[in-house]
Amino acid sequence: MSNNLFHIFISIHVITSSIFLLLGFYVLARSGWGWIMDISFTPTDKKLDKLFLILLYFELLLGIIMFFFIKRPDEISSINEAVHQSSLRYWAVIHFSSMVFALFFCQIGWIFINRTKSSRSKFKYVFIYYGTGILITLVTLGYYISQKIVNP
Repeated sequence: MSNNLFHIFISIHVITSSIFLLLGFYVLARSGWGWIMDISFTPTDKKLDKLFLILLYFELLLGIIMFFFIKRPDEISSINEAVHQSSLRYWAVIHFSSMVFALFFCQIGWIFINRTKSSRSKFKYVFIYYGTGILITLVTLGYYISQKIVNP
């Protein structure tokens, strides 16, 4: 049962991560265009930015549930054990800490976005802060993929 539950949660996590990245690329492109062209920051932009953060927090919640409450098929007994196994180290240390840092960075951006009045500045903050969060996510994903290629 626990194995099935883990696979359900990991499937939801992968699907929402994919939606998050697609939305992130769209928000990033839209904010870059808005920043360069100096267009108005609309209520749609604000809703997209909020959805971006909601998905990021949802991903964190899923990750915490999977890591602390659902037995994984390759269950580890401790963080010390995970540090010595590259794929387990990725999930236990690198993935979690990187994603928390990305979320933290995006949340700081959200604060700046809401405090500024200038549309151009809002787009600039979205581009810089959310872009950095997306970059952190992509680098972490790239690390995982490279580890899978090296150690299949």
